[in-house]
Amino acid sequence: MNFVSNVLSLIFGITLLGLLGAGIYYAFHYIAETLFANLDPQLAAITAIAAATFLIASFIIASAVRGVQKNTYLFNAEKKAVYEHFVQIWGNLFWQNLHQQGGIDENEVQAFEKQLMLWASPKVIQAYLALRQLEVEADFPDSKVKAQFISVLMEMRRDLGLSNLGLDAQALLKLSGSSPDKPENVWSVD
Repeated sequence: MNFVSNVLSLIFGITLLGLLGAGIYYAFHYIAETLFANLDPQLAAITAIAAATFLIASFIIASAVRGVQKNTYLFNAEKKAVYEHFVQIWGNLFWQNLHQQGGIDENEVQAFEKQLMLWASPKVIQAYLALRQLEVEADFPDSKVKAQFISVLMEMRRDLGLSNLGLDAQALLKLSGSSPDKPENVWSVD
C-alpha cells in the first residue's frame, strides 16, 4: 500500500511539473508573440527572456534589500542600547570624578565591554580603546580624555547611521552638560 501510494504521488508530482512547464512555455510563447509581434521571432524570444530575467532579478534584489533593512533595524536596536549604556557609564565616571567620589563598578564596565565587542563597529571599538588608554595615561578628566570621549560619541553616531555634519565637539559637550566657560564642570548632575 505504501509503495503504491509513493508511486502515485511521484506520478502526480511529475504530471504537475510537466503541466507547469507546458503552461510556462505557452505563456512565454503568447507573451513573446503579443508583445514582440513586430520583431523577428528569434529577437522576440531573446527580448522576452531578457525581460523575464530582469524581472526575476529585481524581485530577488528587492527581497535581499528588505532582509538587510530588517537585520539593520534589529542590529541598530542592540547597538543603541549598548551606546546608551556607554553614555551612562562615562557620565557616572565624569560625575563621580567631579565630586571626588569612588570609581565605577568594574563588573559593569566589563559587561558593557563584552556587549561593545559584539555589537559595535571596528571604528567604535578602536575609538573606545583609545579612550580607555587615555583614561589610564592622563589625569582624569583631562581635555584629551574629553576630546576622545567626543570622538567615541561621533563614531557611535556614524555607526547608527546618523550624520555628524555640522555637529562639533562643543555642541556635544554642551549637550552632555559640560560648559566651555567652566572646564571643571565635566558633567551635569540631573
